[in-house]
Amino acid sequence: MSQHSKELSVALRAVHLASLLTKQHLLTYQSTTRRVDESTKADASEVTVADFAAQAVLISIIHHVFPNDSFIAEESSEMLRSDDALLGRVWELVLGASKLQGQSKRSWSDSALDVKLPTSQEEMLSVIDLGQQDDKEKASSNSGRTWILDPIDGTKTYIRGQQYAVCLCLIDDSEQKVAVLGCPNLNLEQRGENGRVTIEETIVDLNPNGGWILSALKGHGTYLSRTASPASRQKAEDVLGPSLHDHDPQAPAPAQAQQAQSKPFLHFTDSSASPHVSKDLHNRIFEHFAPHSSPDSAPHTRKLSIPAVPEGTPSLALDIWSMQLKYVLLALRAEGADAMVRMPPQSTYHAAVWDHAGGQLLLTESGGVLTDAHRKGFVIDGKTRKLEGNWGVCAVRGGRHMGVDGGSLEADKVHEVLISKVTEEVSSRRKGREDKDEND
Repeated sequence: MSQHSKELSVALRAVHLASLLTKQHLLTYQSTTRRVDESTKADASEVTVADFAAQAVLISIIHHVFPNDSFIAEESSEMLRSDDALLGRVWELVLGASKLQGQSKRSWSDSALDVKLPTSQEEMLSVIDLGQQDDKEKASSNSGRTWILDPIDGTKTYIRGQQYAVCLCLIDDSEQKVAVLGCPNLNLEQRGENGRVTIEETIVDLNPNGGWILSALKGHGTYLSRTASPASRQKAEDVLGPSLHDHDPQAPAPAQAQQAQSKPFLHFTDSSASPHVSKDLHNRIFEHFAPHSSPDSAPHTRKLSIPAVPEGTPSLALDIWSMQLKYVLLALRAEGADAMVRMPPQSTYHAAVWDHAGGQLLLTESGGVLTDAHRKGFVIDGKTRKLEGNWGVCAVRGGRHMGVDGGSLEADKVHEVLISKVTEEVSSRRKGREDKDEND
C-alpha cells in the first residue's frame, strides 16, 4: 500500500459526495428556471449556499478520519451567523447530503469508512470555520499536515450551469501529496483537433451523476474516474488514449528536432474576465506563440460567456473561468490548451492557495511543467493562505509540442522557451514603468 493511500481514499469519498451535492443543487434550480441561490461576499465575489454546504461536507468527512490535521478553506461562517435565512438554506442542503450519502456509499466496494456529517447547525458552523484556523491553531495540531480546499472553484460559472470544480489537496511535509478535483459538469465525449478532448464552458454533462473526478497521489500519475463510478480509477492516458498526448502524432521525435530554442506553436488557456491578470501582457505572449497570423482566424479563440466580458471582446486563448479547471485542461491535454500564464498586473498580488493546490499536482503528475514567473517552484506549505513566495504562473502540458520547424519539443524545453518570453515581457513592463516614473 502506497503512502497516503488512505488519505486518497477518504479524499475521493469526500469530493464525490460534495460533487453530488453541488450538482443536485444546481440542477434543482435549473429545473425550476430560477437562478442558483447566491450572495455577495465582502470582496464582491459570489458565494452560494452550495459553497458553504460543500465546505461543511468536505471538512466534516476529513476531520472525522484525521482529527489532528489542519485545514485552509475559502469560506467562513461569518455570513451565516448574521443571516438566519441564509443559515437555514445551507443547513437544509447539508441535511440533504445525508440522503446522497447512501447513494455515494453504494459506489464504493469498501463501505467501511464512516462518513461523518454535521448533526446540528452549530456543528456545521464550527466545521466550516475549521478552514479558517490561524497559525497558532495549526501549530497545536500534532500531524503537521494541512488540507487545502475550495468547495466550488468557479462560483461565477457554477451559477450559470457551466464548469466548476470541487477541490481538495493534502499538504504534508510542505509538499502536495494528494489531489482530488471533482468536475461534475465536465464532458469528455467531444473530440477536436488530432482527436484531443474538447473542454469548454458550455460543453456540459447534464446527468445528475455526470462529470469526472481527477485524482493524483504524488509519484503515481494522474487518474480519472466517472462521478457515477468513482472507485474505478484509470490512468488519464488509458481513458483519453496515448495518441492524444502529442500535438501532432506524426511530428518528428524530439531527437530529430532542431535546437531546443526552436519556438513552439502554443494554444493558451486563460480567463479574460479576471481582474487579477495583465491582459496586455498575456496577449503579447499569446501572439508570440500563436500558430496563426491573425487572432480572428485562430480556431481555439473562444470568448468567455459571462457578463464580465463585454460582447465583442477579442480573446486569443481558450477562456475558462475556474482557475483549477485550467490545470485540468492542461493535465488532460485538451484541444486549445498547451500552456497557461498568469501574470498579475501588480507586483504585490499573490494568489490564494486554494486556487492552485491540487490542480498543480494533477498537472505535474501528468507530465506537465510548472513554475512561477520567476522560474521558482511553487511553495505551498499549508501555513499561509496566499502564495506569498510565488508570483505568477507559467505552465505547460506534458507530451510533445509542435515546433515552427516542423519538429517537436518536449514539455521542459517548451517551458524554457515560454518562461524566457515571460521574463522578457515582465522586464520590459518594469522598465516602461520606471521610465514613466522618471518622466513624471
